[in-house]
This record gives sequence, C-alpha cells and structure tokens, in this order.
Amino acid sequence: MKRLSNLLRALIENDIDEFLKHLDERDIKDPLGFTPLEIARFLDKRECVNLLKKPHDTSFLIHFKDKRENLSQRQFERAFHIHYLPHLKFRNYHFFKNVIKSCPFAFRRTSLGEEMQRLGMEFKTHIQNAYIADVSVRWIDDTIGFGLFAEKPLKPKAFLGAYTGMFHKLRFSMQENSPYAFQYPRLFWPLRPFAIDAEIQGNLLRFVNHSHLPNLEAKGALDRGLIHIIFLAKRPIESGDELTLNYGKSYWRKRLCSRP
Repeated sequence: MKRLSNLLRALIENDIDEFLKHLDERDIKDPLGFTPLEIARFLDKRECVNLLKKPHDTSFLIHFKDKRENLSQRQFERAFHIHYLPHLKFRNYHFFKNVIKSCPFAFRRTSLGEEMQRLGMEFKTHIQNAYIADVSVRWIDDTIGFGLFAEKPLKPKAFLGAYTGMFHKLRFSMQENSPYAFQYPRLFWPLRPFAIDAEIQGNLLRFVNHSHLPNLEAKGALDRGLIHIIFLAKRPIESGDELTLNYGKSYWRKRLCSRP
C-alpha cells in the first residue's frame, strides 16, 4: 500500500505548521482514494478544511416558538447545544480506515450492493458538498419539539441530504444507545455494529421526526467503501410539509429506554 503524503500525515497528526508547508500536495489522495480535504472533513479538522477550501457562510432558517430567524452556524450551535457536522465524523484516521475495511464485500462487489453503488455514484457530488435541500427547522409543540420542514416542493426520489453524526460502536445496552443513532452495517454481523450518532453532533437531518406514514425513505449510498445514509423523497412533497421517516420499532424502544 502506498505511503501517505506529507500533507496527509501532518493533517492526521494535527501539525498545522507542517501542514502549511505541504499545501501543494492537496490533490494527492490517501491509499483508500480520499483527498486531504475529504479526510479533514471526516476528522472534523475545521482549520485544515478552511486552508484547503475557502469557507462559505452557512445560514439556517429556524421557526422558534415565538419568532423566525436566520441563524449562522455558530448561532445555530448555541441555540440547539449541538456541534454542526456537514459530513460524517470519525475520532481518528485509524478508525476511519477500519470502518472502510468493514464494509461487507457483498455491498462492494455483488448484485446485493447494486442500489448502494448506483446511489453512491448518482449523489456523490451532493454528499461531498454537504448538500441539503431547502428546508427549515420549525417548532411543533411541547411534546414533539422541533421538526424539519420543506421550504420548496420535492419530487419523488429527490435527494434531501446525507445523515451525519459521530461514528462509534453501538453499545450492548439499549439504554446506552442514542435515539439519534443509525446502525451501520459491518463485515461480520455478530460483532458490535457501528452507528452514526447525531444526538450532540450532526446536521439538519437529525430533526426529521418519526411517522408511520413517512414522506422520506433512508437508503445506503456506497462510495469507496464508505456507506452514507441518505434521505430521499418517497412521494411528492409540498412546500410547508413536515419531513418524516419511519425509524422502525427499535426507534421507539430506544426512546422509551432513554426516558429518565
């Protein structure tokens, strides 16, 4: 396997001085085929991301209980007490590689993974650019809290966004697992599976509420061995509609177990 570039090594070691010396290596990919910018995003190294790509302002339309505001990313994080993640986050590069290696062979090389592979190719640019459809977060009531709503119509199969959060292993106890955690497939099913957990770190898709009659569906999109959980419209969605997903029975078990 080829060695890491000096830029990638400095990125992984969090050596900014050395990183600045090797910015001309920004196009050299790692052995798995990922660019330094992608790795910086997956490790949530914001300073390195901004050095590799000029940052752009992000705003979020929020309907609070008594007012409507456009919030900057920092204001959004303060208001909801979460760390906003445009992309998936891994605790380190070694763990990132292990997740890639754990991708089931059947998803990579057989007909079982054809849909994942197709969706990965179709929406690769959207996923890389952290695209999310035109949506707003709106207060619903004291029982439900906030939800995610369409600001513009969406056609069937339209891409809403990719679910982001912190990668970790699912815990054995149901009480310890977050209701915001999506289970992630592994090579050997008996082992503890990975999860994408958006409870305290994630993007706007964490606000999608459960429904038995959802207008969204979750699909896996495979890109270079990494499976992204993407949300697609199941049917036509009108502006102002709440965006919902059926999280299944396990969602309600986790919600009940998470109650004090």
